[in-house]
Amino acid sequence: MSRLRAGWRLVAGIVVMTCSMALVDHFVEGTSWSGALRYGLVFGVLAQTLLYLVDAAAAHRDRRKRRRERLD
Repeated sequence: MSRLRAGWRLVAGIVVMTCSMALVDHFVEGTSWSGALRYGLVFGVLAQTLLYLVDAAAAHRDRRKRRRERLD
């Protein structure tokens, strides 16, 4: 996957996580919209960053494995 597509996927994930967490926090917990969006944004950024790092580590491991096979 190209870096541009990975970047857009990261941004889309952050937006989806932020909106879903804000909706749940606002309607279930009764939090104000500003607080719910703030909480959702923090959670969305942290969750998507973790997923991005896991994907990057897996891609690096796969590239290293293919490189070793090519050298053998």
